[in-house]
Amino acid sequence: MVAGNAQLPRQCRGGPVPAEPSIASFAAITRRVIARDGFDGFLPTVLYPARKAVIVLEGVPASEAFEAIAIRWASEGAHGDEPFLLAFRVDPDHFKIVHRVGSTLMHGTFAVADES
Repeated sequence: MVAGNAQLPRQCRGGPVPAEPSIASFAAITRRVIARDGFDGFLPTVLYPARKAVIVLEGVPASEAFEAIAIRWASEGAHGDEPFLLAFRVDPDHFKIVHRVGSTLMHGTFAVADES
């Protein structure tokens, strides 16, 4: 199910990876990737900042449990309580970022096009 596992340099395909990425900075990176590659085939993507690793999940069927499946997948790929940021599509115009720090999950939903 995992499509790609890449070790990122400080510069990634979506732009620079901040040393301590936030939900907002990962949303900006995600928007740049979507602008370049499109949103129709956007797959759940997790960033493990400490390892500078980005992994893409393929083969998850569309279902009501999609978000829970993506979060479980990202959590299982983490080393212990390692922080991560997960991006996934929620509808034709929006994506969600989930940021895990310790046992806390924070999230934000963003329009594909920057509304600012």
